[in-house]
Amino acid sequence: MRIKQCNMNSNFILILGFIMPIFGFSQMKTSIDAIGSLDYSYRSITTSSSDEFIKGLVERRNEGETGKVAWNAGLNLNRKLSKKIFLKTGVRFISTGYNGPVEEVTWGSQHDGNGGQIEDPSLPKEIQIKYNYWFIEIPLGIRWEINENKFAPFLEAGVAPSLYLRTRSALVSDQDKEISFSDDRVNKMNNIHAYGFISFGGNYTINEKYQLFAQPIFRYHLTKLADTPIREHLYSGGIELGIRRKIQ
Repeated sequence: MRIKQCNMNSNFILILGFIMPIFGFSQMKTSIDAIGSLDYSYRSITTSSSDEFIKGLVERRNEGETGKVAWNAGLNLNRKLSKKIFLKTGVRFISTGYNGPVEEVTWGSQHDGNGGQIEDPSLPKEIQIKYNYWFIEIPLGIRWEINENKFAPFLEAGVAPSLYLRTRSALVSDQDKEISFSDDRVNKMNNIHAYGFISFGGNYTINEKYQLFAQPIFRYHLTKLADTPIREHLYSGGIELGIRRKIQ
């Protein structure tokens, strides 16, 4: 398992090594962005299994699980290919996931022996697990800027190879929160993912060196989350905000 993880990491580094030489710095054709976003994230799940337990599990998950707030942050590199076309790459840290169902719980010490319950305010009454999946990604996209005015709308689309890091699970109750971490050895997670993204937005030019930009964006993981009979694909949508600096 360790050997597999090393190979996956090496492949990811090779992808970055092939992309970065495209961005040779020259004559104001390259820029760097600092960017962050808040997103709504969730997942789609399906199965082709005929097993009634698995089909029932998919139904129960769809009934009880909900989306959650997620985020990402990182740096972009932009290379001007023509008057209005730019190539974008970079590196991002991604946190995405969803919330498990809220479950009511009764503890053994609350049973009175006669079929009733004893109220105990010191014990949790509800629990919920919140899942956060962490990735490092290398976005690779094309941006079309509609004009070169002070405010310039744009369209952007692309794909992003990403490396799964680990899963952060929060067991939340009405009393406290317990955090735990796991990785692919436990969850059979796919280490290398790819997702597609599409966005539209606008640049605002401050001066010759700096721009501000904002863009609503939608992302969908083309790779299923884990190697299981349930096909689970993460997705998210949100608003990215950033600042861009041209480099000479």
